[in-house]
Parts: sequence; structure tokens; C-alpha cells
Amino acid sequence: MHEMNRDLAYILGAIRDGSLSIPSAGKHEVTLAADFHKDWLTSVVIPKAIGVFDIPIDKIKVYTIWSHKSKIEFFRAKIYSQEIHKKLAEFYPPGNQRLWKTPEAIKKSSLDIQKEYVRGFYDADGGCRDAHKFIEGKTKSINCEIGISCVHFGEINEPLLFIRDLLKKFEIKSSIRKLNDQLKITGKSNLLEFYRTFTPLNSRKRQMLKDLLQFYGVLPASTIKSWPA
Repeated sequence: MHEMNRDLAYILGAIRDGSLSIPSAGKHEVTLAADFHKDWLTSVVIPKAIGVFDIPIDKIKVYTIWSHKSKIEFFRAKIYSQEIHKKLAEFYPPGNQRLWKTPEAIKKSSLDIQKEYVRGFYDADGGCRDAHKFIEGKTKSINCEIGISCVHFGEINEPLLFIRDLLKKFEIKSSIRKLNDQLKITGKSNLLEFYRTFTPLNSRKRQMLKDLLQFYGVLPASTIKSWPA
């Protein structure tokens, strides 16, 4: 079992928006993470992966695809490596992410390491409304809430339950939607505590959350920037 540390925990959270494919034709494909914001991949995810797996930077490639839904470019950080695939398979079974549970190594780790896992999870699959688009009238509504998404087989969404229970330890209230695919954090005090405790490393999502808190007067106002999402 690969030794757990903060960077590995972060990667195990970030890969929730990546993939660990079932090997085919001798290829062991790993998508470490994906996002509209390329800088998150190149300045956060890839450097962490290089350190954790002790690999040269040219082993990881960033691929650009076109998002027909959002009408903008979308980026994926991929690596083809049997060794890294095998290491990540110690934590997640290759194939369908709906079967993925919180790794036991994360559950047994310290709060600091668990925080990094949730931080990576939010950077990949979390988010909030764009305050700037609401101010400009591009969206009709805005709520003081953030969400973390996770589609999971079964009546119990174990990954989201783990996050909910961890948030309680920091006195952050949250709930899981009836559809069982998203954890919601609502209210100014809860969002502010989340921002302080699990400050996103994805600069796009960090700024959007900061903008939302500024919009609701929780943080000092500054220029609110619009981000693609």
C-alpha cells in the first residue's frame, strides 16, 4: 500500500473527476483530474502527482477537448502507466466510479490528511453559483450555498456521508439532497468556515467561492470576476 500523505490524499479527492480505466490492449490509462481551468491541472494536480509518484513531468499530458454544453475548452490531465495505475488501484477499483468508496487509508488518517482529501474532492467536483453572472443578469437566481457532487450506486452515498461527517467535526452543517447525488452546504457562517478550513487550491473555484461570500457581505468586497463554468 502506498504511504498516505497530504498530496496523495488530495489526488485521491481530485481523481473523483478523473478516471481509473480498466486496462485494455496493454494500456493502463489514468485521468488524474479534469477541469475548465487548465492552470489548476498544471500548477496543482500535476506537481503533486510528480512528487507523490516520483515521475518526470513529461509523463503527464494535458489534453484539450471542446465542451459542447459550455461552449468552451475543457482539459484533462492523463498518464499512461501500469505502475501508477496499480498504485491508485490500491484505493479505487478500476472502472465505474459509482462503485468508488472513501478509501480506508483516508478514513484511518489524521484530520489534516482527511482535509486534503475533501479539498481535492471539492476542487474537482464542487462548486457554487457565479456571482458576477448574476450581477450582470446572465443568470436569474443565486443562493448562498455550495455543492459537492458524487453519483454513487446504492441507497447510501458513502463518499458524501464521509464528507458530511467530517464537516461536522469543524462545525460545518451540510445535507445530502434527496436525489442522493450532491452534498449541500448553505448559510453564510457555514460557507465562510468551509472557505477558511478547506480553502480550494483550484483558483477558479476559490475565486468563485470568495466572490459569493463577498456578494453576501461575509468577506470585504472587491472586484468580482466571472469564470467559465
